[in-house]
Amino acid sequence: MSGSAGDPAAAAALSKRGLLFYNEPMSTRRAKQVIYGAFYAILWFAVFAFIYYVAVRPALAPVPCAGPACGSENARALATSTIWSFLDGTQSATYLARVTNANPGFGAASFDYAFDFFDASGTVARTIEGSSFIYPNEVKYFVAPNYVPIEEPYASFDISNVQWVSSSSIGAVPRFSFSDVQAATGTAVVSVSGRITNNDIAAFRDVTVVVIFKDGAGNPAGASETELDSLAPGESAPFTVSYPAVPGVNPAVNELDAYALRPVVY
Repeated sequence: MSGSAGDPAAAAALSKRGLLFYNEPMSTRRAKQVIYGAFYAILWFAVFAFIYYVAVRPALAPVPCAGPACGSENARALATSTIWSFLDGTQSATYLARVTNANPGFGAASFDYAFDFFDASGTVARTIEGSSFIYPNEVKYFVAPNYVPIEEPYASFDISNVQWVSSSSIGAVPRFSFSDVQAATGTAVVSVSGRITNNDIAAFRDVTVVVIFKDGAGNPAGASETELDSLAPGESAPFTVSYPAVPGVNPAVNELDAYALRPVVY
């Protein structure tokens, strides 16, 4: 084979069979080594990344702190009020209830509620159902507007299926504020309008604004609500909440509240 180095035809034949690869220029061989090295490095990186995200990372994720895992068996039950009933003068009624969470360490990421109306025999004759959430140490109002008046002797606001979570998971009550609040009285409706501002660091979707209208003595005389699609941090948006202009309602005497669920972090 040593003679082939001086024989161009023989050298070309050997080169085609891969026997003279050592005669390739150094720059070409180095380039191939770099390309192959990079390819295998990327391949091994992909393998390790797959193993980490599929097997290792899920195993290291914290267990959701919900229910007894948070020690919530010691949480005090949500306290409910009686149901306020308001006739609006148009053959419909609005119902209002209040829920208090006196637990500083636990909130409810979700729960079911029901305005239950019982007949004289104690049987539930009518139910208005819904689902919601509540933060630690929060007092929250629930409004059921524009229903046919229910003339039953007894009613109660009932809570079920409470999903307790730790205060570190659900966070604190969002920091909303109201400004430029004005009350107006028309021939058919009374209204409260103004602006709501998100002073929190989180963005919120489905922000509910509740207005409790009161009489001259400060007692609830009506309630209504409206919903905003979203509020970004620092964002301000206008709102208007209306209620039928029934006797006894003083729109200048009202209570405003806003509710929205921040993402629950387990």
